[in-house]
Amino acid sequence: MQKNNLRAQLLKNYIFLFILITVIGYFSTFLIINIGSFIQKNSIENTFKAENFVKDNFREIDASSLIEYGGGIEVVNQEKEILLSKGNNIIGKQHLSEEEFSEYLFNMKKPDDQYNYDIAYNSKEKFWVIINYPIDFEVRMYINKNSQVNDSQSTRISLFILSTFVIYFLLFFIGLMFYSKLTARTFIKPLNQLINAFKKVINEEEYTPIKMEANEEFVQLNSIFNQMINKIEKEKILRKQSEDNRKKLVLDISHDLKNPLSSILGYSELMYSQDLSEEKLMRYAKIINKNAKRSNELIVDLFDYSKLNSEDYTINKEKTDFTEYIRRYVIEHIDLLESESFDYNFIIPEQSIDVAIDQKLFKRALNNILNNAIKYNKPGTKITIEIIEGSASVKLNIKDNGQGIPIEIRNTIFKPFASHMKSETSSGLGLAISKKIIDKHNGEIMYHKNNKIGTAFTIIIKKLS
Repeated sequence: MQKNNLRAQLLKNYIFLFILITVIGYFSTFLIINIGSFIQKNSIENTFKAENFVKDNFREIDASSLIEYGGGIEVVNQEKEILLSKGNNIIGKQHLSEEEFSEYLFNMKKPDDQYNYDIAYNSKEKFWVIINYPIDFEVRMYINKNSQVNDSQSTRISLFILSTFVIYFLLFFIGLMFYSKLTARTFIKPLNQLINAFKKVINEEEYTPIKMEANEEFVQLNSIFNQMINKIEKEKILRKQSEDNRKKLVLDISHDLKNPLSSILGYSELMYSQDLSEEKLMRYAKIINKNAKRSNELIVDLFDYSKLNSEDYTINKEKTDFTEYIRRYVIEHIDLLESESFDYNFIIPEQSIDVAIDQKLFKRALNNILNNAIKYNKPGTKITIEIIEGSASVKLNIKDNGQGIPIEIRNTIFKPFASHMKSETSSGLGLAISKKIIDKHNGEIMYHKNNKIGTAFTIIIKKLS
């Protein structure tokens, strides 16, 4: 399901908030107007009821408050005669028939857009008091005659104002709660998920990738965060592997140095602690020299391997005609191959193929491979060196038809101190160093482990454009 981006979500939130405030304002205004009108009407009607004007002596009735705002008062006896008329004269006659009086009373109960009416009966003196006042009289009375509002009415008005504010703030608070929940669902929840994930990473707790359902930007942020954590986890694994390899390297080199150094120490002690013949001295000296060379080779190879393993170490690459470079290399090694009774075949194209290599280091990589082929195979083995040009790279195949490498260690031959590659004259670091050199050239070295006969390596180097 596609999620909205934050801009669209914020716009929705703002529209929601605008509608919410508008509805609250409208509803509050509606309450103010209607409740206010009710209280206003109720207050005035309670003040100006006909019964408030009734007196036994109708001549003492004071109608000045009605007359002031265009109203009037009329007193009618049982014979339907108008005994008193002050102010606005609605009846307009001095005497009414029964039918006219009944019709008048009936009309008083009908809605009127100009006047309000009220009637009261004096049972003692047997007459009716009828009052009338204009509709707008209520408003004018409420505005200009506040002095006529009694304590009870003032209390009702105060309660109305207080209740209006309470209702408004209550509605506004409820609206804000809804808006905050909407905002929390949009922002707070995904942020809390990310914060909790960060805490787990900081505390090195087990981390499970977050499956976030949020806006587009948060989903992208979560995806980047998960990628970052995965990268960190991979780096932790690589760092642990590197640390384990370093420890193993130290143990292996310590073990490999122990034997030649012990031999050197033992024979050197014999040489100065005993009277030896010249023949024995020469034999002991050769043994010490042999073990010293072995120790020196181990230390040099370890230094080279450590140096190549450093990210800060850079090689000195230069433009080189690869075919000419390999041609010179094989010529230099023909005497060695013939002296060891090895057969050989070199397949090198005539055309130039330009590459960028560190010639000295690249030669070291080739030497390690070729020396292993000579060291671990019997005389009569055939070694083939072949160059194959591709569109963007060049392949160098070095293979033999010898005894090959045991299947059980073929996956580890490029690791330092590979057991099959270790001997009295080898450190076991040769192929590991070769791989590091090729890696520094941004190239690739492969061992064809599925070969049934002999050993085959392929080195791939990019050509210069």
